[in-house]
Amino acid sequence: MFSYLLNSWLNNQELMENEENEKLFIFSLYV
Repeated sequence: MFSYLLNSWLNNQELMENEENEKLFIFSLYV
């Protein structure tokens, strides 16, 4: 399940190329 969410998020990042959202997402993984 988590892998699916991560893969779909990565696919969205490739489309948006939004670096701020990427940082926030990675940060949220460690919280």
